[in-house]
Amino acid sequence: MFIRTERTRILVDAGLSKRDIIARLAVIGEQAEQLDAILVTHEHSDHVSGLVTLAKQLNVPIYITRLTAPAIPWGEYTPKLDCFQAGTTFTVGDIDVDSFTIPHDAIDPVGFCFRAQGIKIGIVTDLGYMPDSIKFHLRGADLLVLESIPLVREAARHGPQGPSLERHRFRFHTPRSRHHHQHSGAGPHQ
Repeated sequence: MFIRTERTRILVDAGLSKRDIIARLAVIGEQAEQLDAILVTHEHSDHVSGLVTLAKQLNVPIYITRLTAPAIPWGEYTPKLDCFQAGTTFTVGDIDVDSFTIPHDAIDPVGFCFRAQGIKIGIVTDLGYMPDSIKFHLRGADLLVLESIPLVREAARHGPQGPSLERHRFRFHTPRSRHHHQHSGAGPHQ
């Protein structure tokens, strides 16, 4: 995922190959060399498989929890790590980043909320269920990116309109909008 303002460019996770990440950034008119930071949600390969090679080429700061950092196969490379404790807030350029713990089978998985220019964006990956603590962090978000494992598995078994998938649809509402947004969770997950 890619977040940007006029001054700051952030990549969240690097689960594709370096080549694919660079190509996808190019499609949206961005250059990998202009990234200000890479933020990591957790150590699973579908979130970090291109991280080491991309970091070697770009030499940008990598924001990662202090418990997740040792789980990445850095090899002989010494990255520019900015380790944080889950639950802390930090700033990258002109973007304030709130981190928070999420329930997932990883060492120290986190979600992020990004705040800049009066906009709040929440990103939560591999969510097994929606605890109240996550709802608390995501409240007031103008945009929410949510990847939910149970929804993806249900869609894979029964297709996007599976019999029990309808019960699991999440409804999102922001205070700035009277519209509800639904996410069915359809799509592949490794």
